[in-house]
Amino acid sequence: MFFKNILKLTSGNMLAQIISLLTIPIITRIYPPIEYGIFSTCFAFIFILIPISGWVYNRAIILPDDELTAKTLFFLTLLCVVTSSILIGALIFLVSILDLGSRFVFFSQFQSYLWYLPIWLLLEGLMLSTIFLSLRHEKFKNIAVGRVTQAILDRSIVIGLGYLIHPGVIGLIAGRIIGVFSTTIYLLRNTVFAKNDSLFRHLSFKKMIKQASFYKKFPLYSGPGIFLTSFSLQMPILFFGAVFSPQIVGFYAICSRVFNLPMNVIAGSVGRVFYQKAARLHDNIGKLKNDSIRLLEYMIYILTPLLITLAFYGQDLFRLVFGSEWIIAGQYAQILSLSLWGMFLYRPFSILFDVFQKQQQMFFLDIASLVFRILGIGLGAYFWKSAYSALWGLSIATISLRLFSLYCAFNLIEVDAKHLTMIFLKKALELTPFAMFVIVINMTLDGQLVSSLLGLVAGLFIQAGIILFCRPEIKKDLISIFGR
Repeated sequence: MFFKNILKLTSGNMLAQIISLLTIPIITRIYPPIEYGIFSTCFAFIFILIPISGWVYNRAIILPDDELTAKTLFFLTLLCVVTSSILIGALIFLVSILDLGSRFVFFSQFQSYLWYLPIWLLLEGLMLSTIFLSLRHEKFKNIAVGRVTQAILDRSIVIGLGYLIHPGVIGLIAGRIIGVFSTTIYLLRNTVFAKNDSLFRHLSFKKMIKQASFYKKFPLYSGPGIFLTSFSLQMPILFFGAVFSPQIVGFYAICSRVFNLPMNVIAGSVGRVFYQKAARLHDNIGKLKNDSIRLLEYMIYILTPLLITLAFYGQDLFRLVFGSEWIIAGQYAQILSLSLWGMFLYRPFSILFDVFQKQQQMFFLDIASLVFRILGIGLGAYFWKSAYSALWGLSIATISLRLFSLYCAFNLIEVDAKHLTMIFLKKALELTPFAMFVIVINMTLDGQLVSSLLGLVAGLFIQAGIILFCRPEIKKDLISIFGR
């Protein structure tokens, strides 16, 4: 059932991501890098605030055994989201009064778009809370349908407005806000209000305060850690916007988005379902340990070939798909491929810190990650004065800290560093044929992109056959998911 739930949630998310991915080549031909860079800067601020907009109480919705406590936590989260949006609106008003846009070039680039942020944050926070409640009720289909609806509306509005009136950055913001609004309404209607006869029964502010106190570790320890993680992820965009230019931000943002779309389907969806399972197995370490190792192996199998391909052919693929104007984004993708592999491999297992109430440990790991990422990108830019060197510093710092964090997460389920290292070495050996295949293709078919891609597809099938032959239990898992 666990892997079927992953498939159900992933299939809907994958369709939404495919819609977004297929429309990016159209968007890059409508909106130039500078406009996409300004939009990405605004989105970076929102992305940092979304996970903490509900003061992290949304992550506790899944944990209680009784429904009343979960419902109380949900409404507590909604109250926190509204409060956060009001505070952001007040902060923006203060920025306008102080006229920071005229004093700092960084603010002047997007000052006229700041007033969209409070309503944007409100809708994103509401959507995230309803997703966690839907996960508790195992409404995986509803989440998937909501994601697809969001993607369709978002992309349709962005492209439609771009072709008809070309509103610039406003078109990109409007598409995102309307898409999130539609998903929120759908989830509220089909999950939250599906049993409206008992929705507000026994609900009181006193009970919300009680649950806020009981789960105080989430905002006190998980909250700062999650904020630091989000800030760490968006820090390059803010850094490039402050040090270089919105155009550089656009290159980095499109690279990050194109890479993150398929990876988010795998890591994000798997992580949400794994959170539900881990929360129910936290007293059964043996079973949780076996399932975690099994999941890690499957993710290595899926992620590694994708990242090897990107590392070798990122520049050519970006030029072909998005046009020569975005070729620099492809070069950025090649540099970041290894760091993104470590980041998304770690992501599903980060929930183990919440499950075992180790938020303090996660908090210190997040601080270390942020410090190393800032040092990496800062030193690279300071000594070599280029975005490329800054990205190399960022990539090295990210892969180092994420792998260390992964070791710490698995240590919670009694998997020591030696055991985990042997898993990586074994998977590296099993995936060596594909890596060698890519190297040979790159050397013999240099400049022949179509032929190279056909060769890569053939290499993937050969590698898959080798894995299925060596690991018959994987074949059994596939049969159990898809049927005979």
